[in-house]
Amino acid sequence: MSHRPHILMAVAYLLVLCTGFGMGGLWPVYLRGLGAGSMEVGIMNAVSGPANLVGALLCGWLSDRFRRRRETFIFACSLFTLTWGLMSRATTWQQLTALNLLAGFCFGMCTNMIVIMTGLLSEASSRGRRFGVLTFVSSVSLLITGLLWGPIADSWGFPTLLVIDAIICAACAILGIFFTEPPLVRTATAGPAGQRSSLGMNYTRLLAATLFATIATFGAGFGRSVAMSQLGYSATAVGLTTAIGGAISLPVPLVLGGLSDRIGRKRLLILCYAVGLAALPAIGFASTAWGFWGASVLLGIMSTCQPLQQALATDMLPRDLVGRGLALLGSAQALSILTSSLLVGAAFQGLGARTTFLLWTIAPLVAIALLSQVREPSRAVETAHEVGMSG
Repeated sequence: MSHRPHILMAVAYLLVLCTGFGMGGLWPVYLRGLGAGSMEVGIMNAVSGPANLVGALLCGWLSDRFRRRRETFIFACSLFTLTWGLMSRATTWQQLTALNLLAGFCFGMCTNMIVIMTGLLSEASSRGRRFGVLTFVSSVSLLITGLLWGPIADSWGFPTLLVIDAIICAACAILGIFFTEPPLVRTATAGPAGQRSSLGMNYTRLLAATLFATIATFGAGFGRSVAMSQLGYSATAVGLTTAIGGAISLPVPLVLGGLSDRIGRKRLLILCYAVGLAALPAIGFASTAWGFWGASVLLGIMSTCQPLQQALATDMLPRDLVGRGLALLGSAQALSILTSSLLVGAAFQGLGARTTFLLWTIAPLVAIALLSQVREPSRAVETAHEVGMSG
């Protein structure tokens, strides 16, 4: 298959992520200007998580049920455009909170549909590389929005920035017109034919491993910020630590994705989880900026394992269940953010930072144990399936 469909989807993915990530870090500033306090800001942020989860799950079901993925993406982007436009005219934090519920839903549908289409349009020999590009694009979006979105809001105001977000989503809807719809051909998997109607225990183990791994990642990131704050580091220092870890690990998903296409995905995933296992105590015992920077690099490497998880899930699932399978992986991320934030916050209060990080190493250990029981499909079987598709 040509590179054109994947380039279009990567560009659309970048634009959608820029709107969501760009405003995500600026909502507290905007809401304070509208008279909202810390509790109101927390409510505003909280509503988007469950909405994102619902959007991701619905996206997966619609993908497998109706197989009109391009039209679904265009609809979600159009609804997202309308949501940003309404937000630009909102005058109270209550209005923005209600609209953020809809925004989280649209964001979940848009991003997960691109992930699903990428999996269905990718051959096994290039699947890791394709998903690696999406993870790379996600990191690039954080850099772009970190540099541009704040200055735009300071110079022209938040309503103008929200209108720009609406224009960007409208551009994504137009790009969606040129997407390539994945073929409707169903292909068998390595398992027995009777398993085609369910995701299967093999995938369930991968999903559980992904959940524990993302709980470890997000919990470590959140805990690192809290720990540095308790040690008296400024907001700039905390942000710089995050940026350093992200910048150094920026090319990692491209390398891991391409490498997984050659040697397999499972052992590389275990390696990423093991790196995260080292990152957690490193953060717990860090006291200097250099210590936090080094631990953040390790954590950044673990956080780039997403393309391996997505590619492995696509490898093992029947074609008519890929949408639901990848959507569930995306949902695991939303669930892990909520879970890790609550648990880490409570643990910090009762146990302290160092003990919390040491206990948190249980999560990647469980992820490694679950992943070790996953059976990776053989390359010969995947190649045979692709021959059947082309026929």
